Amino acid sequence: MSMSQPYAGGSLASSVDDLAAWTEALLAGKLIKRETLEKAFTSYKLKDDLDTRYGYGWCISRYEGHRLIEHDGGVNGFQAYALFFPEDQVFVALLTNSDIGELRPEPLAFRAGCLALGIPYKEPVPISLPDKDLMPLIGVYVNARGEELHIKRQENKMFGQIVGVGSSEIRPVSAIEFFVTDFPARVHFLKDEKGVVTELRFVARIGPVQTYKKTGKPLPVERKEISLDPALFDQYVGEYELAPGFSAVITKEDGKLMGQFTRQPKVEFYPEAETKFFLKVVDAQVEFVKDDSGKVTGIIVFQGGRSLPGKKVK
Repeated sequence: MSMSQPYAGGSLASSVDDLAAWTEALLAGKLIKRETLEKAFTSYKLKDDLDTRYGYGWCISRYEGHRLIEHDGGVNGFQAYALFFPEDQVFVALLTNSDIGELRPEPLAFRAGCLALGIPYKEPVPISLPDKDLMPLIGVYVNARGEELHIKRQENKMFGQIVGVGSSEIRPVSAIEFFVTDFPARVHFLKDEKGVVTELRFVARIGPVQTYKKTGKPLPVERKEISLDPALFDQYVGEYELAPGFSAVITKEDGKLMGQFTRQPKVEFYPEAETKFFLKVVDAQVEFVKDDSGKVTGIIVFQGGRSLPGKKVK
């Protein structure tokens, strides 16, 4: 993709040194007035009094009592993250020529900033909780926009998953507070006067607090992997075009069926029928399509209530 197409969002070439010089000039008042800059660095509230923890183009937060200003950026093939502790004169910029989610620069930039500040970020120490404390937390939670968050237990571990997005392990620091591994975020469970769990609040380092009400809706039945002869996987190997510039490359490795979508990491496909597979890293399923002669001609990817068909091209 030509970077001229995104215009202001992609037509500027820069470096970490450029960004450091820009930020230094910004904080020194060489570009705009200091009082104008402070407006940009002020967290604003919505009409319902929700603190957005967002100013004019900047995320506003604090770390160990130090004010922290930060923001990400990205376009096809690139990701960027910049943060600074303005009163401490600490600035971090991290650029990468990758847009793979698992390689997002934010966690590393944050940890580097904490190190430069002299207060390294440390993961909380998890505790063990009995079943009587964990089981009441499991269920389906929904926010004001109707988005579902599933809290579930797998192999004695607790996980949180927003429907259509990958799941993350949450680990307890108390009976009602959990943290997300390798990500400075907290999940707080709230109870009524009878001790019944009624909602949870997801508190990330940046952005507003997100509230999800607990529903009586049961969790979806977990998909079960079946055993198939690995020889059956040979017919699925190939490349499938799902959209111009976006495809799925299917391979067979060590008796496992693997898939890699454009600009995404390679993942395993788990069989639940001869032509139907599911992913574990995200809530998604894949079905292979055959013609009347039994030849594989295409693929259908199901995710987030949508289906995306693709034609086998190689």
